[in-house]
Amino acid sequence: MSDLHQPEQDAAAYVTGVMGRSHRLRFESHLLACEVCWEEVRLDRGGRILAEAGRGVAPPELREAVRAAVAAAAVEGLDRTVPSRPPGRRSASLVPAIAAALAMVVLAVSVLTLGAPAPEPAPISAALLAYEHSAAEGAHADMPIPDLSGLGLHPMGAEHMALAATPVDAFAYRTDTGSRLVLFMAHVPFPRAVEVTAPSRTWRAEREGMAMLSASAPTSYLAVTSDTALMDRLAGGLASGQVVITA
Repeated sequence: MSDLHQPEQDAAAYVTGVMGRSHRLRFESHLLACEVCWEEVRLDRGGRILAEAGRGVAPPELREAVRAAVAAAAVEGLDRTVPSRPPGRRSASLVPAIAAALAMVVLAVSVLTLGAPAPEPAPISAALLAYEHSAAEGAHADMPIPDLSGLGLHPMGAEHMALAATPVDAFAYRTDTGSRLVLFMAHVPFPRAVEVTAPSRTWRAEREGMAMLSASAPTSYLAVTSDTALMDRLAGGLASGQVVITA
């Protein structure tokens, strides 16, 4: 749990399973005393299945509209919450707002499913979400961190976590200019992104402004960054042997 109180971001990472173990334990303790975070988790658990179903098929502007509607529903419900009310009981006034937000998702999926791009495999979607929420930053799991200093990358955290059902070691890095990269390493190959069709041990893809680079041998890894120039340098360094990723 970071010093900055971020109910929406922490609840999303917790519910989707990308929150690291140490962060999760702190957050679960925090939930016992924080009504705001408790309500955010309950909202996410009720709506995320439908919301994420629409994520892969809806255009960016519609996804943002759906997220905003769900967040607005949560804020409305929290504003009307009686502080002494025990956790687990949501104000009845929130139900129509949540229903309307979820109806938007159902409509979006129904209208846009035809010809829409296929969703990413679950571990890939989870990796993108973990990157988006900086899930490994600030974590201090005791394990060796791959040296990417040749690319100007400085370690910012290391954590054991799971991407869907795939256990991984996650390493967070930043450059001096603030670019982020997360390296996930596993004992099994990562599935290929949907746009990758060639049966290669190494593949590269982009999704929603994030670049991915993965290989299955000699080490299974998946790198994610929103800085495509940084990804170019990583790919070039790996190809030339100047950068080595080892388990």
